[in-house]
Amino acid sequence: MRVRPILPLLVLACALALVAGDTRAAKAIGDYRYFRALSIDLLGRPPTRDELAQLESPEFSLDAWLDTHLTGPQYAERLRRIYMDTLRLEVGPSFQFVPNPLVLRRQQILGPDGEPMFVYWRRGQRRVDPASDGDFCLSPDDTGQQYPNNAAPTGTPRPVAKSVLDARTVVVKP
Repeated sequence: MRVRPILPLLVLACALALVAGDTRAAKAIGDYRYFRALSIDLLGRPPTRDELAQLESPEFSLDAWLDTHLTGPQYAERLRRIYMDTLRLEVGPSFQFVPNPLVLRRQQILGPDGEPMFVYWRRGQRRVDPASDGDFCLSPDDTGQQYPNNAAPTGTPRPVAKSVLDARTVVVKP
């Protein structure tokens, strides 16, 4: 009759031993999972058998392993590849680049002496002459060319008279 009270205690002790053994096994599995996650994050691949053998050795230091893998060109290249893919601008087909009206543009014309020169201007700028209001400051009659938006000039260039340049432009020295 005395055996019966000891039997539940024996069963309880065996259960506690199994649970304690499972906790140690779970910790080891957790270490492997952590090491695998670190290897994938730092190296871009799961750990090799040699790396797992190093992990299992008693002299393995996770901090030293991290220090060796956080430096070097492989880690920097992996981070660059990950973050450049994340930050890469993906412009949709409906996007059109329209420059701000404050953008200073330049157009090459022929000066009074027949030499090429640049005239700087802004689109949308108000002018006295209705033919050039909001557009290039010199008319097609003055230059011999048409200046379409976002395209190369068309026509045959001719020298612009000095009086026209003086009336419609301002010389600015830097």
